[in-house]
Amino acid sequence: MTGVAVALTICNILVCIIGIIGWVNTAENNRAINSIGADFTYYDDGSAVRLELNGGETVTLRFGKGSVRVEQSFRWNEKEQIMEIIMFVRSYTQAHGYKMERAATDLYGEYKLHNFLYAMGYKRESTGSCDLDYISDRRWYVNVIGKIWGRIGI
Repeated sequence: MTGVAVALTICNILVCIIGIIGWVNTAENNRAINSIGADFTYYDDGSAVRLELNGGETVTLRFGKGSVRVEQSFRWNEKEQIMEIIMFVRSYTQAHGYKMERAATDLYGEYKLHNFLYAMGYKRESTGSCDLDYISDRRWYVNVIGKIWGRIGI
């Protein structure tokens, strides 16, 4: 076998492994999304919405016309917690007439990106809270990474 054939074989194996991991994680994301009920416990005081997660913790969200800010998003990093927050955001935006075009997996990917960057110590003042745009993020690289991470289910 030539060096090119070995390199192509290794690339194919890596693509296959990444595909399998993505498939498994996508199934896990779908399970997490489908396990969340439609009933949410929250309090809206006009300036912020406080969502009570199934585990009892309270998340503060600030809704705007084009995005929602999840305050101190780094505190909630488990897949089920993030999916519960995202599904609440989808439900709340629909009930209040906001247009939500992004897929739950895209929002999940962007949320995880914020938490990853925060954990790495990158611009903690801006990555500590997650701003999720309803249509798309203005930064193309955030959209791309969010889509990839969300679909792979990292």
